[in-house]
Amino acid sequence: MEKEKIDWKEYHKNLLGSLSNERLWSKAVVDGFNPHLENISSLKNEIENIEQGNYDEIINLHTDTPDYFDDFLLQSPPASPNGLCKEQKINMLLALLTSTIWEDTPKTTAKSSPYVCFLSSTEVQTAEGEGYIPTNRVYKENTLKDLLGVIVNTYFEDEKRHWLESWSTDHPTVDFSGIEDVYDSTYYPDHIYHKLRTLKELIA
Repeated sequence: MEKEKIDWKEYHKNLLGSLSNERLWSKAVVDGFNPHLENISSLKNEIENIEQGNYDEIINLHTDTPDYFDDFLLQSPPASPNGLCKEQKINMLLALLTSTIWEDTPKTTAKSSPYVCFLSSTEVQTAEGEGYIPTNRVYKENTLKDLLGVIVNTYFEDEKRHWLESWSTDHPTVDFSGIEDVYDSTYYPDHIYHKLRTLKELIA
């Protein structure tokens, strides 16, 4: 077993739980041979080795049980997903567009529904509703995209570095040097880095 494949943080947590149980069971032995004392000693030794980074010594203790660490194997180092697809981007923008169009105009009181027809990458046709004269609009600038780009370019690399530092601290034995973009959306889910990634993919 290669030490790089083992989730030592999870294994350490499991050992602490086992140690707590062994201490509790040990108290139930009133007299005679107490097998839990030997177990406590072994667990404390393993815990100490983990905390000192002596992973090879721990592995050598269990070479007679090939599948001993199967419940504590790391998943493959997370790599970057493909990002937002075109449909996801459109849905995000349409959600913003529709809420903006109907802002302060409840549909129950509107005479008819406005519409937008996309003519090209820079031109749209809009009308306030049925019976209204449509208006063609040409947008030479993409102001919202530019503003989001400024936000992403200002904060993305710093927040990415901070998130990676946290991730690598919690996965000290994983070698991810050969992976171009390490990413795990489930790790530190409230970190602003995840939101910045989404914005970057949106305007890509």
